[in-house]
Amino acid sequence: MFTEQDEKYLIRLIGRNEVILFLGAGFSLGAKNQLDENFPTGWKLGKKLWDFLGYKEDYNDDDASLPLLYQDFIDTGIKRDKKIDFLNKNLLSGEIPKNYDNICKPYWRKIYTINIDDVVQKIYSRNNKKLK
Repeated sequence: MFTEQDEKYLIRLIGRNEVILFLGAGFSLGAKNQLDENFPTGWKLGKKLWDFLGYKEDYNDDDASLPLLYQDFIDTGIKRDKKIDFLNKNLLSGEIPKNYDNICKPYWRKIYTINIDDVVQKIYSRNNKKLK
């Protein structure tokens, strides 16, 4: 992927604290949530929300996008503690493989993620490193 020259350049930039890490949805795919499942993304998360809300029809993400389902989730009369339990079990980590610890070896100037899980925070915590 990188040439040897590219690797040297990147190492130099990391050493000068100039590299920003951006993590996309694929970053957490090797970790498990509190249900010991891979984190639900896209269609699977929509289906889980659909089922939690108790809709009887088959789930169709063309008619029920994640933003619409989340709004229904917020507006529904289901008790708050059940909603929190659903979110925690599905979107907070349970098992994170040790190879994820490699992410906190270099110093990143900043870390951005589009994930809504807690994988990055737990990795840094178990390695006794702080995030700002």
